[in-house]
Order: sequence, then C-alpha cells, then structure tokens
Amino acid sequence: MSKNKKGLKKIYLRIFPKTFLSMSLILGVLIIIVHSLVYVLMNQAYADEKKEKAKRNLNELSEQIAGKSAEEIRRICEEFALQKNVNLNLKIDGKVQHLQGFSGADIVTDELLPSDLVPLVNNEQLGSILVSDLTTVDADGKTILVQMLSNVESLKEAREATLKILPFSFLCSIVVALIFSYFYTRLIVRPIKEIAVTTEKMREMREVKCEISRSDEIGELAEDINKLYANLRQMIGRLEKEKGLISRLEKEKVDLIRGASHELKTPLSSLHIMLENMLIGTVKVEDYPEKLEAAILVGEKMSKMIEQILNVSRGGEEQMADVDMASLVEEMIFEYELIAKTRGLGFESRISKMKIRTNRSAMREVISNLVSNAVKYAEEGSVVKIVCEKGKFSIWNLGEEISAQEIPGLFDPFYRRDSEVGGNGMGLYFVKNILASLGLKYRFCAYKGGMKFEIWLK
Repeated sequence: MSKNKKGLKKIYLRIFPKTFLSMSLILGVLIIIVHSLVYVLMNQAYADEKKEKAKRNLNELSEQIAGKSAEEIRRICEEFALQKNVNLNLKIDGKVQHLQGFSGADIVTDELLPSDLVPLVNNEQLGSILVSDLTTVDADGKTILVQMLSNVESLKEAREATLKILPFSFLCSIVVALIFSYFYTRLIVRPIKEIAVTTEKMREMREVKCEISRSDEIGELAEDINKLYANLRQMIGRLEKEKGLISRLEKEKVDLIRGASHELKTPLSSLHIMLENMLIGTVKVEDYPEKLEAAILVGEKMSKMIEQILNVSRGGEEQMADVDMASLVEEMIFEYELIAKTRGLGFESRISKMKIRTNRSAMREVISNLVSNAVKYAEEGSVVKIVCEKGKFSIWNLGEEISAQEIPGLFDPFYRRDSEVGGNGMGLYFVKNILASLGLKYRFCAYKGGMKFEIWLK
C-alpha cells in the first residue's frame, strides 16, 4: 500500500510542476508582450491625443473669428491663446504677428511654420510643439492665415515616466501570475489526483467511484471511468457466476458418472450372475423363460437409465417451438391415469389454453417426471391436483411433507428417500437440469399436508 501511495505522490509531483511551469510561462510571455505594447504604443497614443485636442481647439477658434474684422480677430486670438495655453501666429496683409499663450517658447519668424510636430532643438525642457493651420476671411473679405502652436510635453519625459512605472507593473503582474498559476494548477491537478487514488482502489476491486461533479472534460473522464468500472464489475460478477455454474455442473457431472456407475453395477452384476448360472446349468431348463424375462427387465431398466442420462447431456439441443401446454398436460394425465387408478388415485385439473416458446420434448420429460412422482408418492385414495393457467404450472399430491432442509437433496442424482418405492433417483435431477437449460424458475415445497411443485412459464 505504501508503494502505491509513493507512486501516486510521484505522479502528483510530476504533473504539478509541469502544469505550473507551463501556465506561468504562458502568462509571463503575455505579460511581456502587453508591457512591450504599452511602452511602444503609449507615445503614439499620446501624440494622437494631442493632435485631436489641437484640432478641436482650432475648430472652436474658427467658429469664434468667422466674419470678424482683422482687429477683432487679433483680440479674440490673444484671449484664446491665453485661455487655451497655445501660441498663435497670424498672417494679415503679408505680415506675421506672434501671440504667445504659453511660456518657454519664443518663436519669431517671418513666415509661418510647417504644420506637424516640430522639434525645438534649442529647448530640451519644452520638447516638441504641434503646429496646426487655419485659413479664414475677415469682414473686409481679406484672407487671414492663423497658425496654432500647441505645447506637447516632452516625449522623453513620458518615456522615462513609463520606464519608471513599467518595472513595478511588470513585477506585480508576474507575482499575480505566479499566484494565479499555483492555485489554478492545484484546481486542475486535484481532481486528477483524486481520480488516480480512486482508480488505485478500483484496481483492488473495492466498492468505490469517482466523486467528481464537474461539467468539463475531467468530469466526463471521471464519469467514463465510473461507467467502465461498473461494467467491469458486472462482467466479473457474471464470470464468477458462470465459473460457479461451470464448477457446479462439473461436480454434478462427476457425481452423475459415479452414481450411474454404481446404479448400473448392481443390475449388470445380477444379469451376469443369471446368465452365468444358465450357462453352467444351475438353472433348470423350465425356469429359463422366467430368468430370461427377468434379464430383459434388467436390460430395459439400464437402457431407460442410460437414455435419461443422454437426455440430460443433450440439454436444449432441440430447437424451440410454440408448445400447447394444455394439450401436453392433458396428454400426461391420460398417460398416467391407469397407473393412478391402480392406487385408487384420481386427478383434479384446471387447465387453460396457453402456448409457450420452449423445447417440447424437454418440457414433456419434466411434466412426465412430476406427474409420475405425484402418483408414486401420493397417499392411496387421494386426489392429485394439477393447475396450468396464467403462465404457471403446479402439481400437488397429498402425502408425507418433506422438510425444507431435506428438499435440496432430492434434486441430487440417484437420491432416493425410500428404496422400496422404486425408481432410480434421477427424476428430479433431470427436472432441475432441464428447467435450468430452459431458463424457467421453479419451486418445490411442503403444502397443505403434501408436496407442491410449481413452474413459472415464460
């Protein structure tokens, strides 16, 4: 048992680190990719946001100065530059005027700057500016060019800030990923370990099942293992029953051969002695017919016994057919009616029309043996009752009640309670084997001062 536990622990230790490392590696790669994308794309996103803001400011300024005089446009632009913290360049009548709204940039040019991000080489703290152009017409119909310079914070500082944050974020993400991987791996490996423990108990054929209620593949695996184990136990149970049946049949076969040898030995010895006496002349010639008749009876008895043994060995070789049970039972009653009258017996029957799928000759042998025994062991002057209806056959005779402990022995080959009654003790043995081969249930028990035999027909 300790070996099995060590094996399960080894399996657990082998699966857990592999799953944990795989999960951690996947999450680690994802974290690296995400942080790299954040670092690369953040600057671009920052610049795009500034451009969008400059565009909104420019549209707002365009609405405010549309149709105004040159002087009003200049005044509005001055206020707008201070309010929005931008620098504006106005080109009116070919002259460029500079309106400063944010400090740190003193740009004086005769011409307007090209629009886009313009790096300020002489100003490391300011970094870059964003240039946007606007063309409008004043109240006098003159074209006025407006150029807006938006301050863009240093991209270098943004990168430095990002580089300060990303390592901390990366470290936190890795720690969270490791914790998540650990608990997720345990969640995955635990049911696998439970399945391994359960299957180890199944190997020892214990009454166990995988108690895992999950709707995923592991749950399906546990359910399949339970079904497989249940089918295996059923199959083993059937094999054990068949093994027991085969062992019992082998024992009965040996007992039958031994019993047959013993039963045949006595009449064969008698026959041998009679013939030997006739041969050596110890029997008078006038007694020959009597001795020969006795020898014939002995031979017929042995022949009948051998025929019965062969019938049992053949079992259900004959094909099944629809058998009229009412006709068969009435035939058996008629056959034994004369024998019954010699003992003052009568038959009382209640028979309904009924057909069953069975072996006719085998069923005839069963009914014949039961009627013969009922007539043989019934009290003289009594009535033998036979009922065949509603899928059931029963026969009852008044006589000595046999105890439940003694009844099983009656079905053994060559068993006779009273040797004076006659017979070879094979009747109920044949009945038992034939009914077993036909798959029919039966019961033999004491009932109302006599014995009753019942057969449940299919």
